[in-house]
Amino acid sequence: MNVGTEKIIDFLNKFKIDYSVRNISLPLISSYIKHQTEKGELVRWTVAIRGREARDAKLDLGEVDWGLLTGKIPQMSRSRYRNTNSLGVITSPGDETIGLSEEKIEQTKQISQEKDEAENKTARRVRSPEEGLLIIYPISRNSRPQKENSSMRGPLYEDLKDPRARDLIGIALSFPFSEHPQPVETYLEGTRAWKPVEE
Repeated sequence: MNVGTEKIIDFLNKFKIDYSVRNISLPLISSYIKHQTEKGELVRWTVAIRGREARDAKLDLGEVDWGLLTGKIPQMSRSRYRNTNSLGVITSPGDETIGLSEEKIEQTKQISQEKDEAENKTARRVRSPEEGLLIIYPISRNSRPQKENSSMRGPLYEDLKDPRARDLIGIALSFPFSEHPQPVETYLEGTRAWKPVEE
C-alpha cells in the first residue's frame, strides 16, 4: 500500500517479457501511468504477491524464496492455451479487491451481484482513481490444466527436462475507472517489439 508511482515505473522498465508475447507493451503502459499521474490519478499503488492458497497434492508446484519476512511463496498453476504461448487471463476472481478496505470489498460484492458483473471489474469501479494495483504471480513450471485431456488447455511446458522450461513471473495491472480517460489509440506491431521513438 502507498507505493509511489516512480517505483512502479522502474519495475515495469526492468521487467522482461518473452519476445513472443505480442499483446502487451510495457512502454505504452508506463506512458499511460505517467499521463494519469499528471492528472492526479494512479499516484498511490498497492503491490501484492499472489501465491497459491491451497496445496494441490496432484501438482508439485513448489515454492519460491524471494527473501520476504513472511517466508517462501507457494507457486501458482497457470496452464496455457493449446498450440500457443498464451496463458490468457492469469487473475482469479476477486484478485483485484486486494488492497481495498473491508467496506469497499463488501461494496464490490454487493454491486457485483446487483449488476451481474465480474467481481474484478466491479473492484475497478470501487477503487479510487488515485490508486493502482500491481499483482505479481510466481508461476510454477510444473503447471498443467486441472482437467486431464483438456482440449483447450495444455501444460505450461510439454517437456520439463527442456532447459528452456522454467518458473515464470506473471504480472497483472489493475487500473481503476478514470475520471480523465485517455483516448483509445490503435497500434500495429510487427515482428520486432514495440519501442518509443526517440525525438
